[in-house]
Amino acid sequence: MRSSDHRFKGGVRTDQKSYLVIKAGPCRDKRVHVLVAEAKVGRKLKKSEHVHHKDGNTRNPHWKNLIVVDHRLHAIVSNRQRYYLKQKFSAEEAAWRAFFDATGKTYDEYENEPDTSFDTSKMADAH
Repeated sequence: MRSSDHRFKGGVRTDQKSYLVIKAGPCRDKRVHVLVAEAKVGRKLKKSEHVHHKDGNTRNPHWKNLIVVDHRLHAIVSNRQRYYLKQKFSAEEAAWRAFFDATGKTYDEYENEPDTSFDTSKMADAH
């Protein structure tokens, strides 16, 4: 079936936890990040092993983003990561709000301003 066929839905779906899951074939219903991690380590994962996403994004199964850890370490790493991201996002949100409070502009007003950082008229003078 070609991808131009209106019935083609792709080979991946997301499950209830937002993990990518294979939809068909011999790997049907297997999570993509687990398959990638198994390919990375060159064997099937043990029951005691888990796959951790370094960036916290369950939809990013890139092999550089995955580490195989045991259950105990996975819980520790995930909890620390959630805490760090919560703190980081809180600080960024506070800085973001402070920026707009200082300028007196709303986000929409700021986004709709023309970008003057790249002036194309100067490119003609260079020739």
